[in-house]
Amino acid sequence: GRVLIVGGNDVSGGSFERLASAEIWDPQSLSFRPAGEMAKPRVEHTAVLQPDGRVLVIGGTGPLARTEDAELWDPNTASFSPAPPMRHPRGHGATVVSFPDGRALVVGGVRQTKDHPGIVLKAEVWEPARAAFEDAGSLPRRPNRIEAFALQDGSALLVQRPAREWLRWNPRKRRFDAVGRPDEPRDWVFPLANGRVLTTGAQRDRSKDDAELWLPRQGEFRPAGSFITPRNTDSMTARPDGGALFYGGYDALVKDSTLFRTAEYWDPRSRSFLRAGRSAFGREWHTATLLPDGRVAFIGGLIQQAPDRDSTVTDLIEMWDPTSRSFSRAGSQLEPRALHR
Repeated sequence: GRVLIVGGNDVSGGSFERLASAEIWDPQSLSFRPAGEMAKPRVEHTAVLQPDGRVLVIGGTGPLARTEDAELWDPNTASFSPAPPMRHPRGHGATVVSFPDGRALVVGGVRQTKDHPGIVLKAEVWEPARAAFEDAGSLPRRPNRIEAFALQDGSALLVQRPAREWLRWNPRKRRFDAVGRPDEPRDWVFPLANGRVLTTGAQRDRSKDDAELWLPRQGEFRPAGSFITPRNTDSMTARPDGGALFYGGYDALVKDSTLFRTAEYWDPRSRSFLRAGRSAFGREWHTATLLPDGRVAFIGGLIQQAPDRDSTVTDLIEMWDPTSRSFSRAGSQLEPRALHR
C-alpha cells in the first residue's frame, strides 16, 4: 500500500525547478521518507512497477530537453541505477504506456535530425524478462499528439490527434490496427476497471454528451452522459465497479483560471455523472492514487485556496472516502511538487 513519488516540478516562487528526488508515502502512518535521487531531474515521465518490485522510470523532460534514457529504482536500497537505453532516439513528446506485468510501450516523440526529421513512427516495448527495449511495430501515420494506455487483454489503445483516430496495439503481432473514432472530438481518454474506455470533453452544444463509452468487444461508441459542471481535467481514478472519479480541473467552456474544488463520480450503471464531494482546495497537476481500501489519495500539484487567488505548488495530501464521498486532510510530502509520478 505504500506510494512512490518521483520527480516533478517545484514551482514555488515561480521558478519551475525540476526535481530529481523521490519519496515514499505510507498511507497507514501518513508519513513520508526519502527514497533516493535520480541521475537527472524529470517531469511528465512514466513510472512502471516491475515484477521484482523495482520501478522503471522512463522518458520525461529534463533540465534542458526531453530525456531519452531510463532508470530503475530498487526498493531494497532506495536508490536509482541506469537502465538499458531505448532503441530509437525520440527527443520530446514521446508517449509511454505502462502495463501491469511491467512492460512499457513507447510511441511517438519528435526527432529533429538531418537523416530522421519529424515524429518517430517506430515503437518499442520494454520487456522486463530480458530487461531491454525491443521493436514493437510502426505507427501508420504521423500524429501531432498521442494519448495511450493499457487494456485488460494486454494490448494498448492509442488515440492520435488531430484526426481522432483510435488504434489498438497487438502485442503478439506487434502491429497497430484501427478500431474507429468517437462521434465528437474530446480532450481526454480514460481506461475503466472493467476494460471499457471513457472519453470526456465538455461540449459547447449542451445537447450533446460530454462523455462517450467505447466497448472493446463490440468496437462501438455509446453516449455516456455529461458533467454536472463542465470541466477540463485529466484527474480520473478508475473505480473497481467500473465507475470513475473526476476531481478538480477548470471550466472548459470559458476563459477562467479558477480551479474546481468539486468531484464528480461517473456511474457505469446509469452512465451519468453524480456529485461526489467537495475539497478544501481547487487542484490540478496532482496525482490520484487508489488505495487498497477504496479511498483515493490526491497528492501535491497546484492548489487554489480562493477563486481570486493565484495557484501555488503544494505538499498537501487529501483523502477521498467512497462511503461518505467526502475529503479529509492526510498529511504532507517532504517537499512541494507538481507534475510528478
